[in-house]
Amino acid sequence: MKDTSTDKKFIVAAYDVVKNKPRVKLMKLLKGYGEHVQKSVFECMLTDEQIERLKQHIKRLIDLDEDSVRLYVVPGVQRIALIGRGEVYREKQLTLI
Repeated sequence: MKDTSTDKKFIVAAYDVVKNKPRVKLMKLLKGYGEHVQKSVFECMLTDEQIERLKQHIKRLIDLDEDSVRLYVVPGVQRIALIGRGEVYREKQLTLI
């Protein structure tokens, strides 16, 4: 049986943080987990444990009444279509189409 605790999942993190200081801290935190692909969007490959740790850090950084962070778990991602500038985050072992 496969050990799912070490399986990495493709996560898209998108945020809207009102104040500059917590926004910068959140951006730095997310850089430690994945690639900054657009202004307020990161792509990450994370284990379940890393996802939980990230969620706890985020809760301590943002104002839960004003700010919003969305973590999308995207199952089965094997290819990404990129139109325009940018590059595919290499660790994902995904194909650019």
